[in-house]
Amino acid sequence: MDPYLRLRATAVWSRLVEGAQLCESGRWWHAHEAWEAAWKAYPGADRTVIQGLIQLTGANYHLERGNRRAARALLTRACIHLRDDGTWPFALRPLVAAAEGLTRAIDAGETPPAMAIDLVAALRAAEA
Repeated sequence: MDPYLRLRATAVWSRLVEGAQLCESGRWWHAHEAWEAAWKAYPGADRTVIQGLIQLTGANYHLERGNRRAARALLTRACIHLRDDGTWPFALRPLVAAAEGLTRAIDAGETPPAMAIDLVAALRAAEA
C-alpha cells in the first residue's frame, strides 16, 4: 500500500512539489503560497506539518530581510508543527534541528542566513 496515498490528491501533491522547488531556488514567498494551497486542500489531521513548512519559508523570508524577531517567532511555531509522528516523504527531524539551530543563533544576537529546505529529491523519490 502507498504510504503517501493521503497526499496524492493533485491539489496537494503538485503544490507540495512546487513549493519544494521554489524553496530550493530561494523563492520563499512563492513557496509559501504553493504550500498554503496544499495546506488548504489537505484535510488530514497531520496537516500541521505543511503549516510548519509554510512557517519555515516565512522565517527564511524574514531572515533575508534582517527581521530576526519575526523569523524567530515563525521558527518556534514551525518546530512545534513539524514534530509529527506520521509518515511523510521527507524527514522532519533535520528540519526541526536546523530551525532550532537558527533560533539559537538569533538568541545569541546573530542574523543567520536562511536555512536550506531541500525536499525535491525526497518528493520525487516518493513518486517512483
